[in-house]
Amino acid sequence: MSTTDALDLANDALDSFHQIEQIASKQLASGSREASDALAVVNTFTGSAAVEQIASISDDVTKSLASLVREPAVSRIVVENDRGQVETYYICRTTGGFVLNRGKLAGYRTPFGRLAAHDVGEDVELEIAGKKVSFRILDKLELKPQKFAELWDSIDGVWRQESSAPQTIPSLRKVVQPDDGDEFLAMLGGHSEIEKIRKGVRHEIRKAMALRDQAILDKFQDEVFRLSIDHQLIILGPPGTGKTTTLIKRLGQKLDWEALSQDERLLLGPQSRRSRWVMFTPSELLKHYVKEAFSRENVPASDEHIKTWSKRRHELARSAFGILKTGNGGTCILREQFC
Repeated sequence: MSTTDALDLANDALDSFHQIEQIASKQLASGSREASDALAVVNTFTGSAAVEQIASISDDVTKSLASLVREPAVSRIVVENDRGQVETYYICRTTGGFVLNRGKLAGYRTPFGRLAAHDVGEDVELEIAGKKVSFRILDKLELKPQKFAELWDSIDGVWRQESSAPQTIPSLRKVVQPDDGDEFLAMLGGHSEIEKIRKGVRHEIRKAMALRDQAILDKFQDEVFRLSIDHQLIILGPPGTGKTTTLIKRLGQKLDWEALSQDERLLLGPQSRRSRWVMFTPSELLKHYVKEAFSRENVPASDEHIKTWSKRRHELARSAFGILKTGNGGTCILREQFC
């Protein structure tokens, strides 16, 4: 891996971020009133406020475009197809379909998104327009877009290639900036914190309690969340293995009309039925973290959608089954200390 390779990679990714943002912004500005309001929200709010506002948008296309303005892509993949052609795909969190100057943008929820879940060197077969197409993954870069002073960057992205061990790029913006004398002298002195590329994978330091933001699942979780909507699943595993994250990804995809197959749309029926879902959590604290995770996936999740089972069982016992005593009936009194 040469310095030129890293420079080309960084320039391409940063230029693509800017291009994706510009295309999405232009489409939002020329769209409906809700689309124009969404663009104003993204440009006004930052962090979790913008994420929650995007998730509350009703139109799927507007929601996806607003998400792209805030977060253009989460992965960059170079593949070779079965005709020997080398192609570059940028993968965004939800749905997308732009042709870029040096690649294509595809949504993670679409079949092309499967490419991001597999390892470098693997062959992946996708069904595109009813035909099986095989891709070999040559190069893969994890992206975590951030914008500083109107300039895009990606922080602590892991770069994987077939011919070398994984490397961490602390900042794409620093890769494209020319070295000055102080940085060169610091590198000679062994100060690794200013290195533009580091060997190995740099693990993220947890700064707050929350569900880990995993934009791309591993290939086993990926297979689970893409199963058709008529599958009934039980996902088991110890804490921290990604059970909740996989379920959130799955629900996000099944609520995204653009990501559904024709068979799934027929099974689901009218789009109005997409609001008829509920997820149970064991505690109010986890409920808060789950709602944040749904917002990152652009899925509106109100208190009607996410409930604790302890609260829901009381509602069922009083209102649905008439077991617990109320002002209108019921015979039993619940004593929590004996439960």
